[in-house]
This record gives sequence, structure tokens and C-alpha cells, in this order.
Amino acid sequence: MDRAGKSTSQNPCLNIGIIGAGLAGLAAATGLARAGHNIEIFEKSEFSSEVGAAINVCPNAVWEGNLINPATPQTQVIDATTGKITVRVPYTDLKERFGHPYYLYHRVDLHNGLRELTLETRQGHPQTQLRLSSEVVDIDCENGILTLKDGSQITKDLLVVADGVHSRFVNLINGKSADAEATGMCSYRWLIPKSKLLENPESKEFIGMREARRRTLSTPTETSGHRYWKSANQGQGGAQGIEDGAALGIIFANVTSKDDIPRLLGLFQEVRHDRAAAIQCLSNVGYDEAGTVGKLLEQYIQGPVPKTFDEIHQFNYGHDVMLEAEAAVIKSGLRRESY
Repeated sequence: MDRAGKSTSQNPCLNIGIIGAGLAGLAAATGLARAGHNIEIFEKSEFSSEVGAAINVCPNAVWEGNLINPATPQTQVIDATTGKITVRVPYTDLKERFGHPYYLYHRVDLHNGLRELTLETRQGHPQTQLRLSSEVVDIDCENGILTLKDGSQITKDLLVVADGVHSRFVNLINGKSADAEATGMCSYRWLIPKSKLLENPESKEFIGMREARRRTLSTPTETSGHRYWKSANQGQGGAQGIEDGAALGIIFANVTSKDDIPRLLGLFQEVRHDRAAAIQCLSNVGYDEAGTVGKLLEQYIQGPVPKTFDEIHQFNYGHDVMLEAEAAVIKSGLRRESY
């Protein structure tokens, strides 16, 4: 797959099953389909009543042709006790700085757009299949077998588990439980009509709100007022799912046989583990508290650890997952020339 999402591989296509049709599942499906593979997505819901608030898609999660209908945002961090704005960041220069703009969507709109992108027919590409009301209740990771709620079993060359933060299959993959732990933090979200906020002189600037740790984060959108397993302090949960999908597409464009799958999965782990772990660490604290996780970050970041607002932005938004995946593939010897 090249950077515009076109398959450059003449290698054999795999039959891949993806569990979950959320943002991460759809991103994985798009990347792998563009690499030339046969994709079947299993989603337990009927998509009849999608819900969600605003979601940001940062420059690190944008690759050519994968997003639509951008908004032009800015972010404000407000001390909820004093009401004073502590940080005001316009995002009008992010495309120049990081190669891509910063997008804001209503989550349902983003999901619908990604679903259309995933299922669209492309010349030379297999048609991706989306099976709704198809709950997966068990998986056999080693043999690529998934079991549906109706008892039927389906065998695939590769299974991608993207069934959300409360995944029922993590213990089957890792061989141990991964129960959620209390963080002591609470996050409140609500939707307020933009017109109502504009009527109040004290809130008319705040077209979006998120309150946590006695702070409010305001992110204007074009829709309505408001704003993984990660806390929301970096706004990178959806972005990391999209990064995963892009990396899968690059890496699995280099299949020569089914025997390559373990090696390619190892390469994916190499590309994604430390990046995702570092984002996880930063997501557990606010921008002004990054220094408290500095020692932990040193395990996952080569080079200086980001501590300031600008340094964290550079670390988050300046990452090019496709370039990193391409370099890892070349270094591994699976492909010796760049796209």
C-alpha cells in the first residue's frame, strides 16, 4: 500500500476477519483492504442507533484520502476553579508544521465516513464485507477460528480483534486477564446546542467542554456545543486506532505466503508497542503534569522525553506511522526499496 492508499503489492491476498466495526476496526479494514486482502468485519450491533460526542483526529492520524469534512479548531484549557484560560492554542498552522491538519468531527459523522470509505468498491481490490448482528463469542488465535453467537465457526488466515476497551478476548490473546483498574479520575461529557452557549456571555466562547481534574477543555466544532483504554488527556484514543490501521496496511502489503504472518505480526508489535505505551503514559496525566511520568516514558521513547505543551504536541502530532512502518519493513528485509 502506498501513501495514497493504493496497493503496490502483487503478493497473495489473505482472508482476514476483523472483530468490531468501530473506528479502530474500520481503520484496520481500510488499511488491510488497500493492501489487497479479503476483509470480513464482524459487528455485533445493527448500527441502528449510533451515538457519540465530538472527537478530534490529530495530524498523526491523517493519511491521504482517509478523512472527510474537516472543521477548523482551536483548543483552550480553562481552570475550572478560577475560570481563567491557562492555554489557548490555535490549530491553523498544524498542516504546515506536521503535514496534515487537525480535524474535529461529531463521532457519528466520522464513523459513518470511515464506514463508507471501508466499504467502497475500488478497482483491483476485493470488496470488504461487513456483517452486522454477528456477535463473536470465542476465538482460537492459533488456528484463526472465530465462533459466532449462533454457534457457527469461520476460519481465517488472520484475526484482528478491535472490539473496544471492554474486549472479551484480551485474556485469550495474552494468556492472562487485563481487568480495568480504577484511576481515581472522572470525566464528564455532555452536549449543549451551540445556540444556547452563544446566548450566555460567559459561555459563548466555549463551543465545547470537557471537565476533568478541575479543568475544562474547549474544542469548537461545526456540529454542536461540547468537545482504547486511554484516559482522554491527550485525545489520542481514536488516533491510535487509525495509526494501527495504517501500520497494518503497510506491513501486510508484504505477504509472500501465510507463513509470513507471525513475522509480520512481530514487525507490527515492534512498530506499535512503544509508541502506544508512551501515548498511554501521557494520556494518564494532563499536559501540565507530563513531568510526573518522565521516568516511565524513558522506557518507551528514544531520545528526549516530552515535558512541555509544545514538546508533547510535537511527539503526538509529528509522528508518521506510515513512514515508520515502511522503514521497519525495509530494515527487516521483507522489502528492500521504498514506496
